[in-house]
Amino acid sequence: LYLVIEWKILNEDDGMKWLRIPSNVKKFYIHDNFIPIEKYQFSLYPVFMEGVGKPKIINGFTKDAIDKQQNDAGLYVIVPIIISSCVLLLGTLLISHQRMKKLFWDDVPNPKNCSWAQGLNFQKRTDTL
Repeated sequence: LYLVIEWKILNEDDGMKWLRIPSNVKKFYIHDNFIPIEKYQFSLYPVFMEGVGKPKIINGFTKDAIDKQQNDAGLYVIVPIIISSCVLLLGTLLISHQRMKKLFWDDVPNPKNCSWAQGLNFQKRTDTL
């Protein structure tokens, strides 16, 4: 008694590959050049002394493609959180900068509005060297 595993790209007629494995194997890894974006058909045939049994057929992507899609989904959650945190931090820094300015630096008076500077011209003179 043994098992035969066949696999092929679902949309192609040729390119069928197969492996013969003993029936006592609980877990088996297929090493091939799988393309993550292609959908595959995997078939498992039990082979008895009397002949070949009914196959179990599964259509799907390889595990690497599924893991990659799950990692990408995590990326779609993490990136907006990081961006919103950066915006919040930037807003907090800008507000605290304005508060610090008011706390530590006095406002510089406008000379045009001062009583002692009435009548003085504060324009830069270009004719003097």
